[in-house]
Amino acid sequence: MTKRIVTAGAAGIALIFALACGGSSIDTSIFVSTTGGGGTTTCPASAATGESFADGARVVLLGIHTDDAYAGSEWESKMPLGGKVQGDLHNNGECWFGGGFLGDEGTDFYFYKAAFKAE
Repeated sequence: MTKRIVTAGAAGIALIFALACGGSSIDTSIFVSTTGGGGTTTCPASAATGESFADGARVVLLGIHTDDAYAGSEWESKMPLGGKVQGDLHNNGECWFGGGFLGDEGTDFYFYKAAFKAE
């Protein structure tokens, strides 16, 4: 089973869209709100710095940048987290990659700035 985690910003957009389309409510039980204060701006020592990781590549999540919506989330305490690339992970500067990642425990992520290494 795959679980999809959505940031609080995306939850707000979904709610506005639902209300604009005549809906009166939306199930927000799967949305995660970050509390801030987490993340880092320092690249982990073993983090990759290449151009991208291909779809299906095995990688390990090492860090989450402060600019990413997952910064400050419960996932920081679970790192390093193994999984595979979904779509691609493209370099957004230095060691920071954006794109799809499916954790081994079944959670589906889409990062803006996260650090990975090849497994």
